[in-house]
Amino acid sequence: MYEFKANYSRWVRLLVNLTLCLTLVIGIQFLLNDVPNSAAVMFGITGFNSAILWVILPRKYSIQQDRFKIHLGFSISISIPFENVDSVRKSNSFVTRGISFAGSLGSRVQIERRRGSSIVISPEDRELFLTTAHVALANWSDR
Repeated sequence: MYEFKANYSRWVRLLVNLTLCLTLVIGIQFLLNDVPNSAAVMFGITGFNSAILWVILPRKYSIQQDRFKIHLGFSISISIPFENVDSVRKSNSFVTRGISFAGSLGSRVQIERRRGSSIVISPEDRELFLTTAHVALANWSDR
């Protein structure tokens, strides 16, 4: 099994952190202005948003003997069996036809599936991921 860290560009990290900080600061402002109910709501929103982001943002991608896996938060993963993979290639397009788990425009990889929508990911080392994926797919098809 080969693992690759998910890549997130600075603007994605900035956007996620600003969103969480904004609701947290608004909650603190409500608390300082003696509006505890509104502060509690904002703190709840901050916690809820943090949990949602933890679940949906990929941590890593792995290439296993017979499948690709996208590892999300709380031990949740999405499995893409090789038998359903049509091709794996670079993607430099901003627009995605399919499902995107990419946090960076510069390292996008598109996995075209035979059945279902294509999936776009962004491993830190795109070239190594592509090379490893092509070797794994070739080894799998030789069986």
